[in-house]
Amino acid sequence: MHKICYNFINESLFIMNNKNLFQKIARLLCFCFVIISLTGCGQKPIQSYDPAQINPRPLIYRNDNFHFTLNLPKSWAEANIHGEQKIVDTEKIETIVFDLQKQKELLVIYVFPKKEWQKQTAKENSPFVFIKELPKIVFAYKKNAQNKILTDEEKLIPQILRSFEIK
Repeated sequence: MHKICYNFINESLFIMNNKNLFQKIARLLCFCFVIISLTGCGQKPIQSYDPAQINPRPLIYRNDNFHFTLNLPKSWAEANIHGEQKIVDTEKIETIVFDLQKQKELLVIYVFPKKEWQKQTAKENSPFVFIKELPKIVFAYKKNAQNKILTDEEKLIPQILRSFEIK
């Protein structure tokens, strides 16, 4: 142990006596300290855990009954999504309803049998808009009333519907 301490002291004295080598090591250590301390500059510390900062991907709604997916905005994370039958011109039509706490039936996707869809498209002022189709069914949604002021969430619906994919 005594020999290890003796060697360490001798090497330290050698470095300190050799001013050129000592200065180079001191400069290198100062440079490293400055670089390490500057790496965090300009960045705000994360105040709290926000999954959106870590995983910016949208929420994906998958409907296995009708074989489609939709990308939903993060603001719809708490949406109540449920199936429901609605009467359209005396016919029961399956729907997928998206309710938010502040706004019920924010988006309703209608699942028309092909024959019923053909009846709807034959009408002059049908309120339904085509989304996509499968061999036996057509997906559609109902247009908002004209001149209605849209909420921020309703303004997202066209973007959501563009993400509609058949799986």
